Amino acid sequence: MTRFVIRKIKYTALRRSDGFTMIEMMINLSIIIMIMSMLPLIYMNIYQLSGKSTDHFDVNNAMFQRDLYEELNNADYVEIVNNQLWIYTGNDIIQYLYHKQRIIRKLNQEGYIIMLEGVKNAHFKMGDNAVFLSIERFNKHTITYQII
Repeated sequence: MTRFVIRKIKYTALRRSDGFTMIEMMINLSIIIMIMSMLPLIYMNIYQLSGKSTDHFDVNNAMFQRDLYEELNNADYVEIVNNQLWIYTGNDIIQYLYHKQRIIRKLNQEGYIIMLEGVKNAHFKMGDNAVFLSIERFNKHTITYQII
């Protein structure tokens, strides 16, 4: 009896025809080739973008200086008190100051907006009808900007 069962299993295994056909194999192979050809392009894009998004200080600094320049151009009166830049425009008082490793902006001494982060130290100075801002970053050197 066991001999008959083994012979029957062996015979049906050899006689089966539900494997892959040649067309199915060609379709699968073409899909695999398309996926494999895309992998180097994806890898190159990921590799190029990985190091560029770590430090946004330069972009944030440029936007901060642009905003400060516009507000100084529209100012009626500007003064520096206790290393804080006070800008008087119409009925508003805009205040820029260094607070807890960032430069913040206050409008009418209510609330604040973070303008620049990652600042170790900042100093505002006035001279020759210009406003100077010295920014010291962490692990970097001090840079002085003439805003207006």
